[in-house]
Amino acid sequence: HRSANDLTPRNHPSKPSCLNHLGNSFFIHFRRLGEMSDLEDAISRYIDAISLTPFGHPHMPGRLHNLALCFDARFMRLGQLGDLEQSITLYSRVASAPTGPITTRFDASQNWISCARHARHHSLPRAF
Repeated sequence: HRSANDLTPRNHPSKPSCLNHLGNSFFIHFRRLGEMSDLEDAISRYIDAISLTPFGHPHMPGRLHNLALCFDARFMRLGQLGDLEQSITLYSRVASAPTGPITTRFDASQNWISCARHARHHSLPRAF
């Protein structure tokens, strides 16, 4: 994945997908081995993919959800409330998105409820 990403120009239409797939690889690697550097690399790639994805694109909710999962995982590992806040914000954006797969939006809604409940976050009533 890394080589394909390196060879793909930044303005190529497939670049956001390449970055997202590379982020997926890093996140899977993090979940298997627990290396924080893999999680940081996943976050970085997802942010880059999102920045290159046009507003309203049908893949945007999935990419935002991937990033939210990373912030959620980092919160679980390090306990930094900023990460929990980021994941709640992203989950709420995905759950409220007008585009994207309904399963992604539903999963984000469930994750939003879980995180908001854990944090006693003010957005909890809206999550339902």
